[in-house]
Amino acid sequence: MGTLVLLLLLSAMSIKQTLAVIKQFRSQSSATQQAVTPVPAHLLKPISHWHLFGAYDPGKLDLKGVPDTSLNLTLVGLIAATPSSASQAIIAISDAQQKVYRKGDTLPGGAKLYKILSDRVILSREGRYEALKLPEQQLNFEPAPRALPVQGNGE
Repeated sequence: MGTLVLLLLLSAMSIKQTLAVIKQFRSQSSATQQAVTPVPAHLLKPISHWHLFGAYDPGKLDLKGVPDTSLNLTLVGLIAATPSSASQAIIAISDAQQKVYRKGDTLPGGAKLYKILSDRVILSREGRYEALKLPEQQLNFEPAPRALPVQGNGE
């Protein structure tokens, strides 16, 4: 806006007046440039470090909507501990060989064990998260067996 006003003023002046205004404008702009405050350091970082939409925090990942894995693995058992580095998961490959895994271990099929929860483990495979859940067993509550009738000894 200021440049437009300056150009309009210059067009209405003589050449001598125009040169004087330009000289004054240049001296003011160089003085202004020296007095400018330095750019904050966080603005000098690459734009990928600016976190325009917030910083990614993997601890806040919503793990409830993670789809089940398609890998041929079975979660046999787990120990969810605090700290999480002490947690372990027992995973069977094709219902045969069982092995104990910890967070960060690579499983057959190329998935990495991302997190161990109390009822499932979260796997990281090809940039996506997948869940491997403990198999749910149906509880069968049958009535207690009846006692056999007592038979007398003939007395």
